[in-house]
Amino acid sequence: MQKSMIVVGDGFSALTSVLLSLENIETCSNVVWISGTGSRLVPPTNSIDMGKGALMLEKLMQIYGMDSEGLIRGKFLREFRNKSFREPVWNAAPTPDFKRESLLEWVSDGEMHLVSLFEVKFNESLLEVFEALRSIALKHDRVKRYEGFPVKKIENAHGQYAVTLANGETVYGESMIYADRLSSLRDIETAMVIQVDGKKLKPLELERKCDARSVLQIEIEHKTPIGSKVNEHFFTALHHESDDTYNHQVWGYFTEDGKRSIWSVVLAPGDADDNHQISKRLRRMKQALNKTFSEGWLPEGVQTFTDIISKENVRMEDAILFSKVEPFDSPLMIECEAGKIPLFTDGFGMSFAIQSAAETVLGNLLAANTNGVISLG
Repeated sequence: MQKSMIVVGDGFSALTSVLLSLENIETCSNVVWISGTGSRLVPPTNSIDMGKGALMLEKLMQIYGMDSEGLIRGKFLREFRNKSFREPVWNAAPTPDFKRESLLEWVSDGEMHLVSLFEVKFNESLLEVFEALRSIALKHDRVKRYEGFPVKKIENAHGQYAVTLANGETVYGESMIYADRLSSLRDIETAMVIQVDGKKLKPLELERKCDARSVLQIEIEHKTPIGSKVNEHFFTALHHESDDTYNHQVWGYFTEDGKRSIWSVVLAPGDADDNHQISKRLRRMKQALNKTFSEGWLPEGVQTFTDIISKENVRMEDAILFSKVEPFDSPLMIECEAGKIPLFTDGFGMSFAIQSAAETVLGNLLAANTNGVISLG
């Protein structure tokens, strides 16, 4: 019997759900992957917290035949300040608790979910790792992809989930995962509540509780390679405007071959709705990069970092990282007329997104598998 899994979303947790669902054909014969709003972050930093999320990412790379030397431990993040690179101040803290406290004192709302306190990385940049995994999922012959149309309604149709898209098309599946950004839930016509640590909240109540921040990203292609084979990734402060009440910092890294780089800024509340503020942050990002990567980094004859830009892709991801510091104690669950639907989020960062998706998807597959065994790879 054909068993379809519907996955709504396009970020880290959605991709993890798609790839893991494909790996157990007994319980999932095909995946209906709906991009929804299409909201997703390109990995904004180049390390991930050592833990279940990192180990699952490494396992996915192995399952899908990606060549890698595995996880590398270290302290890779560097701050550029006072014309020099240094380890961030929280690395000097004597215990994990003090390290976390120090981090929270130094970063702004939402930025704490960019930082890995106990870093691991791959030889390949995370930008390239996730590009490869997305390409594998999108080309898979058991994946049917729907792009450009958010979810408008979720109903029960003879025991199946019936998901109606904004273009009027309806898709069906025996199981379902929702991993789009939280703000998209309020645009769905279906009445629902979210089970959150023993309480039932309306979607807007959950949004307010998480208080999400928007992220501005620039993916840059370089005329000549820069930063190739550099293990470190970086952050530095943006110029502080006189009317700023928020300390902006730019975070980013180079790909392994030095041909591309990705840079991200977490925006202050309200900035995402102000085109003037977005343009100003974009200019300040480039000014900060010119100051950070100057003599010693640039090819001979090149004056500034921006002089080596051949192409840039600017991404504005609205309400995608939470200012809420601690993740919820238990998995989130949508309750509606169609049934219960696991709710995943990227708002607590990449590692948590992968881990929470993996734990729930693998648990559901195990419960549905009559053999009681799941084979990965």
